Amino acid sequence: MCWECRYFSQILQEPSQAGIFEIPTSLQIILLYTIRIMTKNKPILLVCFVIILFTQLLVYNGYSEAFSQKHARAVCLLCRYPNKIWLDFLASFHSYSVYVVVDDTSDISEFKREYPTIHFVQIGEEECRNAGYINMNFTVKKDCTAWEKGLYYFTKKESYQQVWFFEDDVFFRSESDLLQIDKQYSSQDLLSAPHKKRGENGPWHWSRISVTHPGPHYAAMCCAIRASRALLNHLESVAEKHKTLYFLEALFPTEAHQLTYAEPDELHTITFNSNHAQFAPGNLYHPLKDIEMHKKLRSKSG
Repeated sequence: MCWECRYFSQILQEPSQAGIFEIPTSLQIILLYTIRIMTKNKPILLVCFVIILFTQLLVYNGYSEAFSQKHARAVCLLCRYPNKIWLDFLASFHSYSVYVVVDDTSDISEFKREYPTIHFVQIGEEECRNAGYINMNFTVKKDCTAWEKGLYYFTKKESYQQVWFFEDDVFFRSESDLLQIDKQYSSQDLLSAPHKKRGENGPWHWSRISVTHPGPHYAAMCCAIRASRALLNHLESVAEKHKTLYFLEALFPTEAHQLTYAEPDELHTITFNSNHAQFAPGNLYHPLKDIEMHKKLRSKSG
């Protein structure tokens, strides 16, 4: 066997040992034969192979750029434990990287096998506490929930330019609903339901929240939001500085006010406890806790 063949076999078996990373097989073959031609002193063929190599690299870089643009956005479902209706729905997405942050720490390997296109995230509470990702929801007994874990994950371990976060009692019909909102609001750092300045909505929960921001303070329903990379980076610095966060319905709108903020009409149906009688196409709704109803409504619209 010639040395090129032996080397190529090594690449196929152990690419890291061969010193080649993330290079398509076609480029690897061209590189190997280019080296062989150089050693046999055939300049004309060498020039031809260099031209082909350059063309291949341009095509490959184009694919890489398109791939990274496609996956510059992510959606993240925050839940205590996965629900198959939600997973079936998210598995149909094509324009976003899909994540499910699971607060429960039990084994979910079966879900991982059944839904290979979905990224399941489970993070220990102590890891989040040590980084200051705590206290985003005083209405539950835990200081670290799926919200803290999701925010921790997307600030510390990923670099998406935009991330949609939604709780599992949020309803919307299809991926296109999010895409349409993204098209209208392409650059804002936070998209949320309508917000109000402190004092405009009565006493609210301010007496129960330890806000680290000097003010002004704002509040909004944040069961479904879109956050930018700039906002995520800023929230990371807040956690690092104060070793804590604060109630998410104050955290996001307050911290985003030094950036850019929009309230799409489609998010006006994210409310505290409204009994939604109708579900307009394109809107996101909260609360709809009956997940079976999610499936029924989507089947009707389909």
